[in-house]
Amino acid sequence: MSGGLGLLCVLFMNCPAGAEIESPGQLLERADSVRLTNHAEFAAIMQRIDSKALSSAQQDYFRYLKGWDSVHDGEYQVAIPRLEAVIAQSQDVTLQFRAGASMVNVLGLVKRYEEAFSRLGRLLELLPRVANPEAREQGLAVAALLYNQVGQYDLSLRYSQMMISESRTASGRCKGGFNKLWAQYESKKPPVTGAELQGGIDVCTHAHELLFANLIRTFSAKLYIGLGQFDDAIGLLKDHYDEMKSTRYPLLISAFDALLAEAYRKKGFPALARQFAFSTIGSSVEPEFTEQLATAYRLLYELAKEQRDFKSALAFHEKYAAADKAYVDDADGRRLAYAKAAHEAMANKLQISALNKQNQLLQLQKALSTKAVENSRLYIALLVTIVLFIGLWAYRTKRSQLHFMNVS
Repeated sequence: MSGGLGLLCVLFMNCPAGAEIESPGQLLERADSVRLTNHAEFAAIMQRIDSKALSSAQQDYFRYLKGWDSVHDGEYQVAIPRLEAVIAQSQDVTLQFRAGASMVNVLGLVKRYEEAFSRLGRLLELLPRVANPEAREQGLAVAALLYNQVGQYDLSLRYSQMMISESRTASGRCKGGFNKLWAQYESKKPPVTGAELQGGIDVCTHAHELLFANLIRTFSAKLYIGLGQFDDAIGLLKDHYDEMKSTRYPLLISAFDALLAEAYRKKGFPALARQFAFSTIGSSVEPEFTEQLATAYRLLYELAKEQRDFKSALAFHEKYAAADKAYVDDADGRRLAYAKAAHEAMANKLQISALNKQNQLLQLQKALSTKAVENSRLYIALLVTIVLFIGLWAYRTKRSQLHFMNVS
């Protein structure tokens, strides 16, 4: 899967069906429950809430939903301060956690990777305090996705499996399974099998998660192409092409087109390879540079070169080189950001450890000082006792001498 795949939010909350929704609390919950499935209804409910008097907690909830909506609309610079306010002001740990997960998502989308990993570290520290299963699912999904993007597949597998184990919904198990299969496919630890991929597709299909089902199909198509089974790859992609287009997800569309172009190229159908290569370019999101875009330009360069159209070949090669470099630079930037965040976290742990040891040393010194004072007091008391004893003994001796002198 291309490293340019955007982070996907995965939180669903339920509202009783058929209930009369009038109170601000009910409206907030209803808006939350439909935000991923019916954006028009979500927007209408948010307008109704805007005119109502809200408690402090409800204002934080409303602000979070407004922040999420800004992310949905691509208004990232508007979303960030809204989410920041929720994280800083809300007294609800679950809402803080959700806002933190959305913040990690946004920072990844705007390529502020260092901040994204810094936020992710704080998010995972908060995870043990969060009991809400939907919120935990959202945080685990963000962690698994971000770790996949930087090639930390062991960590992604860990959080994906946690998500699968904890999820109470087929949708959650589908998304956790997608992340797990992505990590397995890329790391080959263990190598993913066709049966495992089909199992993941079946779970997502049952959950009506067509986007994730088709994302998993891209792994299956890559396996077929790697084994030289070009007809199987083409058949799989073409059979689900209309379904894939219905998701209207540009990165998935470009992934299907790039794989079809590569399969037709290797099968020996240059016209179809060229057609789907141009489709890949057309479905790419400007100004994103993805693995699929680089693949499309490379195939067009190779096809033009074979036809001895050297002018077009040069133009496509220049675009391929630029797209490939931009994609690699972005991937390297993500990995560098992760490495820096990991080193800073390690340095902070070492610093905290050093401060703890210094604090222990100071406490030990204080204890020794206290003990020394106690010992000094004991020595003084002992010395006073000895002096008194000697004085009493001298006094008694002197009296005895005087008594014997009088008797004599």
